[in-house]
Amino acid sequence: MLGTPSPYLDQTRQDHPIALTRCKVPVRLRLPSFTAKWVAPLTALYLCEPLYLFCEDETGPDWLGSDEITIKLYLDGEATPFFETDWSVDSEEFLPLLDGVANAMRLRFAGAGLPPSAVPFDTGIRVEVSEDDGALGTSTANAFLTPSTYSEKKPKALPMNVQSGKYVLHAVVGKWRF
Repeated sequence: MLGTPSPYLDQTRQDHPIALTRCKVPVRLRLPSFTAKWVAPLTALYLCEPLYLFCEDETGPDWLGSDEITIKLYLDGEATPFFETDWSVDSEEFLPLLDGVANAMRLRFAGAGLPPSAVPFDTGIRVEVSEDDGALGTSTANAFLTPSTYSEKKPKALPMNVQSGKYVLHAVVGKWRF
């Protein structure tokens, strides 16, 4: 039945609009054939594309621990990060995040049957970069990967400034495809 809630797709029991299109079949078959398509309201952070944090500039005063930052990723407004790592950084360095985020997704969705090729999200992924510089205190910057309106994959660059450091998160997002 069309529009019937599916306990397999979500637990909200909401109707899901789907589109049926008739396929072109050879005349001799004479059986109607249809293709069903469900457009999900989810966006995906693709893990088969580059995902990294780039340090454009870390030129502040240096002392032990002054160039160490913490990166946290939060999914859809959750209070606990699904991914967290520390990085001792200098200017013009890259921190690859792909493997760490993919492993976090494998753990999070273990048993759900979802391949760790993408991180599905609804409202956004908050990226938090913080730096604790002792006497100067802790500085935190947040950037948000917002839901995509594009059906194809699009690269995103999110700039963040933390104390004396300038960072850019590079990621690829697009509409979630089943």
